[in-house]
Amino acid sequence: MKYLVITANFAPRGASPAVRTVHMVKYLSQLGHEVQVLTYDDSTLTLFSAEDAALSRKVPASVVVTRIPGGPLRRHFFKGSRNGGSGATAAKNRYKRNPLISLLVPDPHVDSVPSFIRAGDALIKHYRPDVVVTHGYPFSMHWVGTALKRRFPQVFWMADYGDPWVSTPVSELPRPAWRKWLDLHLEKRWLRRADLVTVTTAPTKALYESQFNFLKGKVDVIAMGYDPDDFRDIPPLTRPQALEGKLLLVHTGRIYPQARDPEPFVRAMEKLALEAPNLFDAIRVVLVGEGDDHVKQLIRGSVAEQAFVFIPWVPVAESIAWMKAADWVLLFGNKGGVQIPGKVYQYIGSGRPIFMTLLNRGDPTADIVQLAKGSMVLDSTVEQLFDGLKRILIGRAITAPGESASASKLAFGWPSLMARLAEMVRSLHVDTGRPL
Repeated sequence: MKYLVITANFAPRGASPAVRTVHMVKYLSQLGHEVQVLTYDDSTLTLFSAEDAALSRKVPASVVVTRIPGGPLRRHFFKGSRNGGSGATAAKNRYKRNPLISLLVPDPHVDSVPSFIRAGDALIKHYRPDVVVTHGYPFSMHWVGTALKRRFPQVFWMADYGDPWVSTPVSELPRPAWRKWLDLHLEKRWLRRADLVTVTTAPTKALYESQFNFLKGKVDVIAMGYDPDDFRDIPPLTRPQALEGKLLLVHTGRIYPQARDPEPFVRAMEKLALEAPNLFDAIRVVLVGEGDDHVKQLIRGSVAEQAFVFIPWVPVAESIAWMKAADWVLLFGNKGGVQIPGKVYQYIGSGRPIFMTLLNRGDPTADIVQLAKGSMVLDSTVEQLFDGLKRILIGRAITAPGESASASKLAFGWPSLMARLAEMVRSLHVDTGRPL
């Protein structure tokens, strides 16, 4: 089967959405499918995220990647801002605060839609794919998908979602009330044309089925996952001398204060420092990745500051090495009850127990975390987290690295997920009378 994957997130961009699309391409290709990709050029992809060479190496040589430049608005507004540096971050923050941002429907990538449609049109005519996959966010890619489906109705179109669009619990970009009606109208109109819609969690699937009745039977779950190759080939990171002999909690990736609240954990660490200083001295919390200003402000000047270690952004391989070096991996639960952070599946793959702060009792992440042997899910209250920290420090909970149940790990591996996706597509082709 021939797949054309259209995405604004791909290698060499070192970010979670790019991790999803790269592994999709890698394992569909390994299953024997012919795959091409249409994405931005390297300069656009690495505007806000550093280049991840290891992620690029995962893309099979057989996969043809067509790259196009960002739209005119992006090129003008972010001229001279590169690779997630301070200039790029400042420009991005100014961009978010601009009142005109709400006019960019469905998102700031809308200026690239014509270029993606033209390039997609040419590729379909030349390559003749059986399946076109568009990945959102940005949801502008689904606009590209619906336009191409209109032009080539015989092509099977799959709309793949990382996060929900209209019903997302949190959004980084300001969205005034009038936008909700417009976005809902557009999403409903576009998804009517889709042959298959994939989301990352069961609650998101239920949400879409209740919101769009016509999606019943053609929306399903393809979770985020982990690459077994990474956890087989990457050794644990050698701990710096300052961390030797300490119980190590490691958090990887961004915390996104809009979606998660690290404050109760920081306050619990402060309580530990004041009430159990001997235990406090035995623990270090390593935060690997983009350092959120909100989190740094919580920690700086705190009595618990000495226990926190900030590691700047690192490639995926080094992030995994940190996980494997940890005694526990740390997870802050979501405020919403729909999405599951992609890092959870890598945590599962690492075999380390997970220390999770639960903010919302309906968070589906907790069910996944319970599959990791010896893990601990605690309400986000200072008292509960303080008690949990004491327990892991004095050995009343399992602290030795353990392996998650092999069947659970296998289900969350990208090879299994992509085999399921390919079968899903094949079955729907048959159901619609267009067998391959």
